[in-house]
Amino acid sequence: MRRLFRTFRLAFAGLLVLGLALPAAAAGKSAPWLHLRVTGAEGAERVNLNVPFSLAEGLIDMADANSFTADLQSELPNGMSLDDIRQAWKDLKHGGQEFLNVDSEKEQVRMAVEGDALSLRVSELVDGLMTEKVRVRVPSRVVDALLSGQGEELDLRAALDELKDAKVGEILSVDDGDESVRLWIE
Repeated sequence: MRRLFRTFRLAFAGLLVLGLALPAAAAGKSAPWLHLRVTGAEGAERVNLNVPFSLAEGLIDMADANSFTADLQSELPNGMSLDDIRQAWKDLKHGGQEFLNVDSEKEQVRMAVEGDALSLRVSELVDGLMTEKVRVRVPSRVVDALLSGQGEELDLRAALDELKDAKVGEILSVDDGDESVRLWIE
């Protein structure tokens, strides 16, 4: 019975979100789409999600930004605040150089501001060669928008709006040999 009730709630939430998204789609806007593809080893589940950005906007509007911010803060080192991150980003974003470089025998991590974007790359040693496993590229203006919240708040909606306007193509790529994840805007 609980499972049936949960399924009903999920279906209702999905219909609500679609109800929020359809008016924008019906208005004839040529809005970008958000795409997510997750592939697994042979025989594993595959996920292909292709939704208009208006659907993602409806989800963000319904999301609890305070919960997201609290989750982020729990991952920060003790004593670090969003204001500290804002100041660091302000200092770094015009540097145009690599500011994080971690090397070990089996892994490399690089974080840099490249052109107008924040870039993260993670490579692992595979069969004697360093192979890129994670690639993230976020336009600087999206990071600016995310950090534009007041106090200890992130502005998720502003970041999503900037992401939509940026039309950046691939945002995230993770390849772990048997599994891969790709997120892009088209």
